[in-house]
Amino acid sequence: AAAAGASLDAANDEMIDEANGPPDSETAQRRKRRGELVDLDNSQALGMAKPFQPLIASERAAIAARSTRRVLARAGEVFVQQGHPGNSAFLVLGGSLEALVKKPGAQDDVEGGTLVRVGKLKPGACFGETCLLLGARRAATVRATRDSWLLEVGRRGLEFVVRDRPALADDLARVAAKSLSRERTIGDEGGSAAAAADDDDDDDLGLIDDDARMSSEEHRELVERVRNWVFHGEKPRYSEEGDADGAKAPAADDDGTGLRPTRSRLAFGEATKKVMGVLQGVDCFAALDRTQMLVMLREGADLETHPPGSRVCEQGDDRRDTMLVVMEGELEVEEETLTDPRSSAASGKVDKKVLRMLRRGDVFGESCLFTGAPRGCTVRATYRGATLVELSPAAIAPILRNVDSFVPTVAQVLASRVDAGDQESRAPRVEGYPERIPDQSPIDRAARLDASIRLRHGLAFPGEDAPRSLGLSEFRPSGTERSVIDESLSGKLRNRHPFFRRFTSEELAAVAARGVAREIGTGKHLCRQGDAGETMFIVVSGVAMVFVEERVGERAVKRKVGEVVAGQCFGEECALRAGGAGADRASTIIASPPGVRVVELGAGAFEAAFARRPALVDLAGEYL
Repeated sequence: AAAAGASLDAANDEMIDEANGPPDSETAQRRKRRGELVDLDNSQALGMAKPFQPLIASERAAIAARSTRRVLARAGEVFVQQGHPGNSAFLVLGGSLEALVKKPGAQDDVEGGTLVRVGKLKPGACFGETCLLLGARRAATVRATRDSWLLEVGRRGLEFVVRDRPALADDLARVAAKSLSRERTIGDEGGSAAAAADDDDDDDLGLIDDDARMSSEEHRELVERVRNWVFHGEKPRYSEEGDADGAKAPAADDDGTGLRPTRSRLAFGEATKKVMGVLQGVDCFAALDRTQMLVMLREGADLETHPPGSRVCEQGDDRRDTMLVVMEGELEVEEETLTDPRSSAASGKVDKKVLRMLRRGDVFGESCLFTGAPRGCTVRATYRGATLVELSPAAIAPILRNVDSFVPTVAQVLASRVDAGDQESRAPRVEGYPERIPDQSPIDRAARLDASIRLRHGLAFPGEDAPRSLGLSEFRPSGTERSVIDESLSGKLRNRHPFFRRFTSEELAAVAARGVAREIGTGKHLCRQGDAGETMFIVVSGVAMVFVEERVGERAVKRKVGEVVAGQCFGEECALRAGGAGADRASTIIASPPGVRVVELGAGAFEAAFARRPALVDLAGEYL
């Protein structure tokens, strides 16, 4: 097994080095003799495929820029499966693949039929045209006979060029007709096709130039089908059973590229060299030995390929508590913040800015994986696309249980920095508000992170025999009390508010459930300047006026300095001050007509969230 893994790694290294780096003369000559297209850019490669020859150079360049990506198919890998939904075509750039179809009723039955070889795919071959042009299901299973590079083409680029030159739909309909004719031939005459496939000089599937004869009415109908699919994503009718007349409908396209991210379990050969080499450079895992790294990858590591422009994770998302490592390609980290930190999370102006770029060896999502924090930023693939390794809680579970030093090491690493995909930008200082940076001990921060990790993953604390059982349900109020913060406002608070954005939806719901809903009539005071306060308020609806009282000589003058609206908070320092000591109110707040609805939160409202994830205490200190 080790020898096989090393051999696969060596072949993989050679192919990746050849495909990515500028080839030397010997490599270029070898590829040229084999007829490979790997050295061509995507636009030039499209020009070598018959289905795309009706396009002019500028149209091929537009498609290449909008909806293409390169994919590596490893030897023996089943790349697409017959009967599965599809919405893209593939052009073979290098390597070799074979096309197989299932024949019902044969011996050695495999899912209803034996796989029969019907064609060989060499560089320049194209398959999946009907999926690209009509949204049809896959007509054959394609398996790599050796490591191969392919170019995947999605429909969004076609939409752009057909919209610019409507007559192109007529040419694409002819391409679709030839592809349909070829697929019928494969299905009806599989036996003779299989016999022909035994010859080394057989035609490449996708390059057979069948003369598909259609009536004018059939051609017009096919043109309309192409238009409906390219422009509107309207697919043929699929049956639920996936019988001869159709298959289940394909999933929706991803982020406007016409290509969807692919996901697969990480294979042993990949883990032995490339992935482990990158992970050993990640500070969280630097202390792990080779065996521990292999165990982690075997238990819960997936390989993801993201096309250009696709979104990997979204700011505020708390559903995927995973960490990702960049293997190839490039991503950008984008943060969404309120232009004015004091403005409304529901209606305030929002700024989006790119914080940094992520490349090979970079990681993001450490806080999500170890402490269960929501995503702090949106990460999406650039025009280069990206290949990532995703580590789930199942991957680190055996390491957390068996390596005593792992949790303290991770806590120290997270305490010393803010990871790339979950980083927070400090809000700019606001004129008129005092700049207050609380003293924080890195040791205390690391201790709270250590506790957060142990509580999240059910680990015993040092000196204790059993893990602590602590869930948010224990802190929820009984009876019929419910949060008055609806999902829309909750989502906006978690995405935009500089304090609540680090709460998961479950944590914020627990906080809101411990609060008290109040309706304040017109002209009534929510709080008075100078009074001692131990609570904060979240405005749910309505408007309240903010006044500050100043001394002018012997007189006290009340001056209006602003308003608070739905999605804004005030009084945070009173509720979050250490020890529940509270603080004096800094202003007077009065409800405007027709009144205001608020949720009042005391220090006890945050008890559940802070107890379950102690790292939130540091966030509260930073926010204040």
